[in-house]
Amino acid sequence: MALQKGLYGLKQAGRIWNERFKVDIEALGFVQCQRDHAIFRIGDWGSRDLAVCAFWVDDEKGVGPRQQLDRVASVFSQKYTITGEGDIRWTPG
Repeated sequence: MALQKGLYGLKQAGRIWNERFKVDIEALGFVQCQRDHAIFRIGDWGSRDLAVCAFWVDDEKGVGPRQQLDRVASVFSQKYTITGEGDIRWTPG
């Protein structure tokens, strides 16, 4: 409930969400992009285990191995009670 208030009811919602989520996603081994703090990656460029996830409030889009993306989805589900709507089929460019 506190997270939902932080997301939708406060002026500092984006900052609160980012601070809290950053701790959890980094615990999985992801690293925050320095140029865009809404993007996290795990693995090295050119490796088979590279995954990149972009977040906007409580939405996430990820590219990479299913195992890595499922780990992120698990954090959303368990810690924040946010459930996925499944795989995306199309996103505007």
